[in-house]
Amino acid sequence: YNVYFNFQLGKFIIFILLLPLVCLIGIVTNFLTFWTIYKNRKDELKLKFYELIMIISFLNMLYSFIHILNLFNECVVYNGIYCSTVYTTEIAQYFKIIIVHYLGNLIKFNSNFTYIIMLINKYQAINNESRKFIKTISSINTKNLMVSSFLLSILINFIKIFEYEINLDEETLSYPLSYLV
Repeated sequence: YNVYFNFQLGKFIIFILLLPLVCLIGIVTNFLTFWTIYKNRKDELKLKFYELIMIISFLNMLYSFIHILNLFNECVVYNGIYCSTVYTTEIAQYFKIIIVHYLGNLIKFNSNFTYIIMLINKYQAINNESRKFIKTISSINTKNLMVSSFLLSILINFIKIFEYEINLDEETLSYPLSYLV
């Protein structure tokens, strides 16, 4: 009983107390980064590097916002003190499948992809003897890179939509049901 209680208390602290705090800090810091670069756009700040930082900041803000909204879909202890009354509803389950898992993974993939592109561009900027691959990647328009990344992430993460099933009648199981568990 004591181990179970400690585990549930840990879940409560992480999911209900720390996650919103970390998400709010993420939203604020990414907003400040985005806003600072946006307001100070001069010739030297129009570099591709700064465009990529703005894209990463926007994607990270969006990802954090989705996870704050996901709190209504959490139930730390079944029939516990913090169980949203809507987390078992069909719309909340679709929200978790489509927005949190699918769109969240799209955003995460695109943010990580943009980090990689930013690092390649930075490497190319400081290394005059870059390889042809790095020079080619660095020369591609930011908009084309992001469209390519978005299309690739749609293809890669498409399976996420089919990973879950809406739970309408199994109260002791999770909402939504995962095929992988």
